[in-house]
Amino acid sequence: MKELLSRQFWTAPASCHLEYRKAQPPFPMHSHDFFEIVVVFSGKGIHSDQKDESLIKAGDLLCVHPGQFHSFLKTEALELMNIMIKPDFFYELNDEITNCQAFTEFFSLSSRNKSTSVRKLHLNKMQLIAIKDIINSLQNEFAQDLPMVQVQINCLLLQLIIYILRVKDNPDFPSVHKKSSANLLIQYMDKNFMRNISMQDLMEIGAMSESSVLRAFKHLTGYAPFVYQNRLRMLYATTALSSSETDITTIAYQCGFNDSNYFSRSFKKFVGMTPSEYRLRFAKKISTEHT
Repeated sequence: MKELLSRQFWTAPASCHLEYRKAQPPFPMHSHDFFEIVVVFSGKGIHSDQKDESLIKAGDLLCVHPGQFHSFLKTEALELMNIMIKPDFFYELNDEITNCQAFTEFFSLSSRNKSTSVRKLHLNKMQLIAIKDIINSLQNEFAQDLPMVQVQINCLLLQLIIYILRVKDNPDFPSVHKKSSANLLIQYMDKNFMRNISMQDLMEIGAMSESSVLRAFKHLTGYAPFVYQNRLRMLYATTALSSSETDITTIAYQCGFNDSNYFSRSFKKFVGMTPSEYRLRFAKKISTEHT
C-alpha cells in the first residue's frame, strides 16, 4: 500500500495545501504523512479504511490521520476538496483547543488512531456553506502575493478547525431550534437564493417583524439577510466557475443576477478577482490522481 508524502504536494513554509477534485475517481488503499480533511461537495462514493466501508455524499467531512489507510470506491461524480495539513500545525495549537473533548475525538495525535476508523462528520447545508466560505478564503490567500500570507493562511486554517470542532460538539451548530420560524427562513433562503426575495417575503414566511428577521439571520448565520443571500450566490458562482465550462453570463443568471456586468463587479468585490480571473486560476481538468 502506497504512502503519499507532503513534499509531493507542497513545500515550506505553508502549513497546508488544497487539492480540488471535480470528479474524484476510485483510488486504491493508501496513507499519508499528513492530516487530510476531505469535504464532499456533491456526488457520492464508497469510502473505505481498514475498519469500515461507508457511503459518502454531499456534506460529509472526513478526517484522515497520518498513517491511516483509506481508499475511494465506486465514485459517481464525487466532487470534493482535500485539505492537507502538516502535523506540526496541530502541535502548535493552544491547550484550550487540544484539551477539549471534540479535539481529542476528532484530531487527537495519539498513535492508536492509526488503527481506528477515519473520523467522519455530516454537515448540514448551512454548515457546508460556512466551510466552503473558509475554503474560498484559503484559496484566495494562496492565489495572491500579499504580505503576511502565511499568517493569514494559518488563521483561516485555525478558523476551519474550530468550526469543525463546534459542529463535532453540537451537530446543530449554529442552530438552536430546528423547527423555529428563524430556521425556516434560513432554509427558504438556502433553497431560493437565486430568486428576488424581499424583506416583506421573509416577514410573511417567518410570521416575524422586520427587526426579528434581522436578528434571526444575524444570530444563525452571522450576516444580514441579503448579505447572506449574496454570499450564497457567490459561493455557488465559485463552484460553477471552477468545476464547469458554463459561460459566465449563464452562471450570473443562475445565481440570480440579470446583469452580468453587475455580477462581475459583485464577484470581484467578494472574491478579490473577476470571474474570468477566478476561472483561469482555479478551474482544473478532471484529475485521475488523488491526494
